[in-house]
Amino acid sequence: MRQRPENPTVAVDSARLIRDLTDIKFALDQSAIVATTDVSGKIIYVNERFCRISGYARDELLGHDHRIINSAFHPPEFFQTLWKTIKEGQIWHGEIRNRAKDGHFYWVDTTIVPFLDVNARPYQYMAIRFDITERKHAQEKLLEQQTLARLGEMSAVVAHEVKNPLAGISGALQIISSRLPVDSGSRAIIGDIQKRIESLNEMVQDLLLFARPKAPALSPTKLGTLLS
Repeated sequence: MRQRPENPTVAVDSARLIRDLTDIKFALDQSAIVATTDVSGKIIYVNERFCRISGYARDELLGHDHRIINSAFHPPEFFQTLWKTIKEGQIWHGEIRNRAKDGHFYWVDTTIVPFLDVNARPYQYMAIRFDITERKHAQEKLLEQQTLARLGEMSAVVAHEVKNPLAGISGALQIISSRLPVDSGSRAIIGDIQKRIESLNEMVQDLLLFARPKAPALSPTKLGTLLS
């Protein structure tokens, strides 16, 4: 029985498809941190960027799940929601803090895409990540500065609310002391109160100094970190 000759158009289309897929994989590997797992979560593929940022060699990662880089930062509910989403065949997107082999933490913007079989059930998952550690550090630093600024404002209010009454009390004590006999025992008590007021005044001055706006310090910054 004679075999039907291969359709040259189909062969060309198949070759083009393979080439396109190869190009897409190359582009992903050059720009993103990529890992593929089976349905149980076992890692079956990682690219070089994954190894580089995690500090693990490829053979240390294959066959393990992502708990190997778990930073214990996120609550269990975080990953329960993640798994529920991808098991239902939906794409999950979020930010995850991971722990590298040497113990340092890094943040990744993560998209997990389920690959579905003919029955629309996931048979493997691909995670595409981008390193956002510098951006997260910049955000944390900004939040810290904002918190300190609010604390400074509160300190200024508290200091002024305390400083004015202290001045009034101190003035009143001076008047009372001036009207007492020189040998009065009450003068010693008033003197002790005055010392305590002076101590409080020093604390208030420290609060006001802390609350005083500081001149901005200039430092080089990567614009990409701020704009991403």
